[in-house]
Amino acid sequence: DDPLPMLDQPMSGEETNALRMGFDWAATEPWPEVDPDGRPALFYALILVASEDDRRNLDLAEIHHWSLPLFPEERARWDGQVGVVAPVGDGYGAFEFAILPGAAFNVLREAALEGEVVFEVITRREPPPGYTHPDGSLRYDALLRGGFRYDPHVGIEAGRSQPPAIGFRVEPFIGEIIALVLALDRDARDAVEDAAGDIDHAFRDLVPVRLRVDVRNTDPAFNPPSPAAPFAMRRAWPSALDGFRRGFQLPLEHVQLVYGVGLGHHRVWSDVRGEATVEIGRDADYLVCLRMENHAAFISELWESVQVCDFNSGRVVVNVPAETTVSVTVADWRVNILAQMTDAWRYARERLGHTPRRPARVLVGFLADIFGSFNGNRAFALCGGFGTLQALEFEALIAGVSGVIAATPLPPDWIAVAQIGVQVFARTALGFDIMFPGGGGVNATISRGVPTHEYGHFLTCEMAHAIDSWKLSESWIDVVNTSLGTGQAPGVENLYVIEAIADYFASQVVGGVNYFDPPNSTFATSLEYCEPGALCMDENFGGPALPAAGSFRNQLAAMSTLLFDVFDGRAGFVSDTAGPGAACEAGVNASLEFAPDVTPPPGPPDESIALPSQAFFEVFQNWAAASNTWNHRNIVRALVRTMRDHGYSDIQICQVLALHSDTGRCEDVPGGDLEVADFPPARPLITASPVRPVDAVRWDWRDVSVTATGFEVDFGAEGEAPARSAVAYAREASFEADALSPNTTYRFQVRTVNGEVASGWATDRVTTLPERVSVAPTLTPLRGGLDVDWDAVAADRYEVEWSKRSGACDDADPCAGDARCVRGLCETTRRLPAPGPGLTLEGLEAGVDHTVRIIALNGDGDAVDPSPPAVGVPLAPEVIFVSGAGDDAQSGEEGAPVRTLATAIERARDGAQIIRIVGDIGMQQGPFVLPEGVALDGAGATLQVRGYAPTGTCRGAGFNPTRRPTFAAIQSEGETLRVSNLSVAFLTYDTDPADACLVGFSSTDGSLVLDNVFVTHTEYGAAGGARCRAAAQATGGDLEIRGSTLAGVYSLVGAANLRAVGVCMADGRSVTVTDSRLVGYEQPNFNAPFPAVAAVGLDVNAVTTVRISRADLLASPQGTASGGEH
Repeated sequence: DDPLPMLDQPMSGEETNALRMGFDWAATEPWPEVDPDGRPALFYALILVASEDDRRNLDLAEIHHWSLPLFPEERARWDGQVGVVAPVGDGYGAFEFAILPGAAFNVLREAALEGEVVFEVITRREPPPGYTHPDGSLRYDALLRGGFRYDPHVGIEAGRSQPPAIGFRVEPFIGEIIALVLALDRDARDAVEDAAGDIDHAFRDLVPVRLRVDVRNTDPAFNPPSPAAPFAMRRAWPSALDGFRRGFQLPLEHVQLVYGVGLGHHRVWSDVRGEATVEIGRDADYLVCLRMENHAAFISELWESVQVCDFNSGRVVVNVPAETTVSVTVADWRVNILAQMTDAWRYARERLGHTPRRPARVLVGFLADIFGSFNGNRAFALCGGFGTLQALEFEALIAGVSGVIAATPLPPDWIAVAQIGVQVFARTALGFDIMFPGGGGVNATISRGVPTHEYGHFLTCEMAHAIDSWKLSESWIDVVNTSLGTGQAPGVENLYVIEAIADYFASQVVGGVNYFDPPNSTFATSLEYCEPGALCMDENFGGPALPAAGSFRNQLAAMSTLLFDVFDGRAGFVSDTAGPGAACEAGVNASLEFAPDVTPPPGPPDESIALPSQAFFEVFQNWAAASNTWNHRNIVRALVRTMRDHGYSDIQICQVLALHSDTGRCEDVPGGDLEVADFPPARPLITASPVRPVDAVRWDWRDVSVTATGFEVDFGAEGEAPARSAVAYAREASFEADALSPNTTYRFQVRTVNGEVASGWATDRVTTLPERVSVAPTLTPLRGGLDVDWDAVAADRYEVEWSKRSGACDDADPCAGDARCVRGLCETTRRLPAPGPGLTLEGLEAGVDHTVRIIALNGDGDAVDPSPPAVGVPLAPEVIFVSGAGDDAQSGEEGAPVRTLATAIERARDGAQIIRIVGDIGMQQGPFVLPEGVALDGAGATLQVRGYAPTGTCRGAGFNPTRRPTFAAIQSEGETLRVSNLSVAFLTYDTDPADACLVGFSSTDGSLVLDNVFVTHTEYGAAGGARCRAAAQATGGDLEIRGSTLAGVYSLVGAANLRAVGVCMADGRSVTVTDSRLVGYEQPNFNAPFPAVAAVGLDVNAVTTVRISRADLLASPQGTASGGEH
């Protein structure tokens, strides 16, 4: 998934710069023209390439050269590596490694001295030892034994297959020089071939090898789910190369493969299948490089194309006589760009009937990143290779780019920038057609769609240039000024037009669009992909689907989908694979066709226009014939003329234009200019009808006629003369009527009007409901539910609608699940049928408001006046469960316990009768006040409680006359508190209230009943400040203890008055103890004196009855401590 690494360039920028700056033709001497063996003298040379002309001159002169060193000893530093080589030299030019005849050098030298410089620098390079004669010329025998064959970079056939770039000129005298050099190079080649026949084994034992370029996806949208390795890149449109079927692997055709064996390096061009046959010595190691250039695109960081090279040694041809196939498998963003642009070139040639006359020049690397700083590192097309951007209007742009280059830290090799001046580099960059900044990440460079989209821009320029180069120059200046914000931009209209053309082109080739977000699509690396036949490719962007009226995206969507509809077919596409990319690749029908609009409500059939794809070029010809600006009107006018040329009538053209107008009228599309007045319109399409209304109705309809000027409506009761009214034109129109009679049938008709002619009627009927009825519910709270009742009325049946509101909500914190936010609260609504009055709603959340309405239904299910809402609050369950493993977010029911006693008490206020502790739970932070009538049951569990709240005043013990404030951990807010089957430890700390009495349970106003309860205090920390403690205290109310054990304190650090039970009561109250054990101090500390330790401590000044039977009462089980009263 990662891009291939950048490898060291052959010569550093510092070395390149030193050679370039130190060279002077006037200081050179002639080279020998004949070697000691009497053959043409050959020399190892470096030739500077600093322009497109230099590259072409090397090829035209058939000079043997390569951007990598020619001798294997020099290439040893790359052994075992696979990566990308991008020669940029010192930023001004890079040296090519060449074998040059001395005679050819002398011709070039003589011309340079006379002022006709073909190459700025040619200097000799020292080859490894053993390859030269004493005069420095190369030894033929050493070259041939090393595997050398004279193999010019561009042979006769290859040279003819790649025409010179537009704008490339060879001056007459320069042409003569190149012709002389070419003749000398061919003489040298003949001499090498003759020498090969004299040297044994020079070319013996060769075997045929078929090299196949296997291109893999970098775009994840075109991979199957979780592929084990990058998936093969497959063609998404049906090509003649694939037998008019999509889904075949995309071939990288006519790309140059350089394979090296020893000293020899040879070049071949892949065929239309992406394959090439070569001959390699049996059992020989070899390397393979893939140059990023062909007839479709030239990808470079400066003047030389980027190369992807595999220097892995040990790749051996098997020892068999038959041809061996070797796959060069590569997944890299640079190959992705070249492969996708090659695919786009093939589509233009086969489907559009236009073959681009030159490759697109694509800039990547440092200079491309400079341009990316203008627009957020997005790929974009300048079409600079046509010479357009060298116009005077772009001096401001050149100055702006120059400023950015000057302010940007330069890569280490770009030494020449400071020497030559940034404006030279700005002009160099402006000679490229497409910029791809920021390569290699998850961005446009790994996308299949973005390179296709950008090639669509290049194709736009190329076709316009082919028709009229002046028109391109004039029109593209406006486009670039607008997109880059320089000069006086005329607006965004030209931008959305050219973007729509590129989007249309990309959709045809890979099924992707750049600027709008259709349904059923998948976003991947800056493009939206979808199945070519899916509705997302045929969206008309009418009505509410459009963004803000007049917006850039709105207009772009209208223009791009207009192109879809003008060129689409009628049959739908059926996919047999899953996934957006795969759907594009695995089609089953013979052409890329789009489905008719079948989105609800049902619309008219697809418009009838389907231009052949070759008419695309005709649209450009018609545009150039009448305009020189890329605006909406001019493109529509060109489309209209093209459709007329193919025999379509104005009304057919109007139908397709109207689909891409906000108003739905073709007259409102700029550039339409059609003759459709008084053409009979189609009847409207009713899209919404009333269903069993009460006393008001509304019909909605849509105009599908495209020629309508208005509507007429007839409406009235069945059997009566209808009233006719006119309705103003709108694409989506409606009619309303009210004050209708109950239980009456009404007839509605609407038709379309165009001047003096009208369509047929679209008709509908509706019957109103009988007299209105209304019912009001009565709610009775139940445990976990509500009982709903209402009076019967004249209705067929009823529905009960209820909703629960809970939790605050807003845009930042929306409701979960199917709840919706209503006035800041989450609301969940349900509806249940009811055959008659009376229904019980169960499973409702206790303590939460529930709103209930009754809806009476008649006829076909028409609602009649929902009742006013009634609000009820369901009661809590009878038992609230608490568990250490619970969750306070749960209901508290059995199986869904809460975690804390505090939550259980809060839930119990809604009507529960028991709080049950299930299993031992840790410390609970009190104090706790239980609601009236709620019991606490432990089922044998253990509970720890900390925290105390005021519960009145009382003396600390029977012998202490001072009355002190009393605090309780658990008490009741009502008449009775019942606690059963529970072991409770009240934990006291030195931070608890000082100089006070701390008690566990307290009966403040009513009765306290403890049944099978074990209660104790345990003190922690330093000596506490409390003056007394009690396990339970009757503070103003009755106290009953049955089968329980109460200890005032289990362990104690400080001194205090201790008792198991404290009695501090009003007149007429009583204490009853049965079958229990009461201990004032469970574990005495004999070193600590206590004012009083008692099983029962009385602090009464009233008529009080204390009954104790079958009970053990102990101040302390182990005796008394000295100094205390017990």
